[in-house]
Amino acid sequence: MPEVLLAVDGTSFILSARNGDINGGTNGLFVRDARYLSRWRLQVDGLTPQLLSSHHVDPYSNLVFLMNSEGGSLPPNAVSIRRRRVVGGGMEEEVQLESHLDRDLELEMRLDVEADFLDLFDVKARAFANPRDHVFAEPEVDPDTERNAVAPSPGGTLAFEQRRGRFSGRVVVDAYPAPVVDGRGMAWKVSLPAHGSFQATVVVGLQIDGQPVPRRHRLDDIGGVRGGRDGVDGAAPVLARVQTGWHALQATYERAADDLFTLLIDEPDLASGLPAAGLPWFMTVFGRDTLITAYQVLPAGQWLGWSAIETLARLQSTVDDPDRDAQPGKIIHELRRGPAAINGGHFPYYGTVDAPMLFVILLNELWRWTGDDDRVRRFRPNVAAALHWMRGEGDPDHDGFIEWECRAPSGLQNQAWKDSWDAFRHHDGSLATGPLASCEVQGYAYDALRRAAELAARPWGDADLAAELSNEADAMYRRFNERFWSEDRGGFYVLALDGAKRQVDSMTSNMGHLLWSGIAPPERAEVVAGQLVSSPLFSGWGVRTMSRDDLGFNPISYHCGTVWPHDNSIAVAGLHSYGLHVQANRLMTAVIDAAREFPGHRLPEVFAGYGRDVCPFPVEYPTASSPQAWACGSSMLMLRAALGLEPDGGTRGVRIDPHLPARAETVRMTGFSAFGRGFDIRVDGGRISVEPTT
Repeated sequence: MPEVLLAVDGTSFILSARNGDINGGTNGLFVRDARYLSRWRLQVDGLTPQLLSSHHVDPYSNLVFLMNSEGGSLPPNAVSIRRRRVVGGGMEEEVQLESHLDRDLELEMRLDVEADFLDLFDVKARAFANPRDHVFAEPEVDPDTERNAVAPSPGGTLAFEQRRGRFSGRVVVDAYPAPVVDGRGMAWKVSLPAHGSFQATVVVGLQIDGQPVPRRHRLDDIGGVRGGRDGVDGAAPVLARVQTGWHALQATYERAADDLFTLLIDEPDLASGLPAAGLPWFMTVFGRDTLITAYQVLPAGQWLGWSAIETLARLQSTVDDPDRDAQPGKIIHELRRGPAAINGGHFPYYGTVDAPMLFVILLNELWRWTGDDDRVRRFRPNVAAALHWMRGEGDPDHDGFIEWECRAPSGLQNQAWKDSWDAFRHHDGSLATGPLASCEVQGYAYDALRRAAELAARPWGDADLAAELSNEADAMYRRFNERFWSEDRGGFYVLALDGAKRQVDSMTSNMGHLLWSGIAPPERAEVVAGQLVSSPLFSGWGVRTMSRDDLGFNPISYHCGTVWPHDNSIAVAGLHSYGLHVQANRLMTAVIDAAREFPGHRLPEVFAGYGRDVCPFPVEYPTASSPQAWACGSSMLMLRAALGLEPDGGTRGVRIDPHLPARAETVRMTGFSAFGRGFDIRVDGGRISVEPTT
């Protein structure tokens, strides 16, 4: 979003114009899924100042430089204006005027302020959403809605309040020195001496449901070291650092590591160290996103993985609630806290069928990297509940495949990772009808069964259960490869089975997930690899979500032709696991090349699927989140896979088998851990070293 100035701190963020103003649209001050400030416009001498430069200093702060605009009573370049701002729970902003004239000035500085208390879904829907997109509308509430500006106090306070149903919100704006407050905002009559300056500080405080929201940052924090975020056990949240001769990879990795800290949620009832899914529309917990991100950053951030397991285990459903697509054993899809959720908008919502398996996969992977038997035993009931759901409600027709059918009145029609309403299309472009069984979900189920069998055999010490789960996994492997493979177009795995058990025969990126899960036999894996790097699927910037040979293909459709970095990182990991290193490195190089074209080497959630032969840069997608958690994790997973970095339970250490792209001839990774010990890795051409540091 190049025209937007951003500051973010967990679930609090501000989107403004580059000059610092909020002028409606999708801009605003957002906290816990609601917009509180909808207008925040500065004028000097009756005019909007002219922008010189603006940027963020820290993730949670902005610094804006302006000058007075021509056309008023002031001559050009007479007054320079600086805005400093921090966000976190509320907001604090300082505006400084400095005269460059050798005479006294009398002028007015004005700040127009409005608060609309809109739910985040409403803000997005008004600007972007297709009516058939996912928007969880709140149910009808009492139309008696209050919204009023409170009379100013002698200290120059302006307040807004709204009560709607069970939701109540309050915004209090205090300013120093005290301004004159009116129905539009606040104003200062400024006497500016020759070469003198004037400074005003404005503090925005919030109350939600009558409780004040603690402010996390002050203006004095600008330029400080970000701190105060601990992992789930109080450990410092540190990610491994990387040095490499491939500058674009290092810059992308470093940007991603910094952005993950920016996205960390700090809420009293959630485990610390959990990233929000993505800014601006998904600044909350998403089960699937959280689990995949936590997997991607292993072994660099085990604290994040344990945070995910702790939180999602606590939120695991124990009831059958059709209005929330909840069933016992399911892992949460989405947690919201805005007005729609408070007024009964069916949250927390459980409309995802892959999160239960991803929970098991992540728990097993954490055990492999930590060897923490006691901790893993604590979550055996959660794994048992997920497995019970897979065998029961997750397979309602008992055909051995995980499938879904939306039950919630305003829930998701599609409940795999491609969850837009039109994501599942046949080769002829027609929409598939459910219940649907997506191919990658079956791969996750197979992998979860294998990994649960390993946990049963080792930390749980239950040999009978291990054998039972292994047999289930073998049966899933055979069943899947009989039903989901097509010999058409050179051979490929189809996207899904529809409600009539027909193949949904579009060719998609989901095949890469099947390699990650290990459900493809080696000879078919080679065919899949060829398809992934073929021109219909491969754009030159990454694998498209759908082949351009399918009639449903659209390079700017959310799930039917775009390129997703996280999707590609999973494919890269899968290709390396089958020894298909050339194809893996081709995808990794393409994605890192794409990152180089985005500001700050920040990979967005998704970008358009136009071919590199058509456009020499990746085309942005209009509603893409940036930063976004599993896009951040993409470079980390791809690098780990290219290094062949795996835990070694026998030595309680690590082993590597690098197959790096040619541009990454030298790589050093420091600050990651396995089995409670720190390690450094160095790869320099043919020379490899693994050194313990603790």
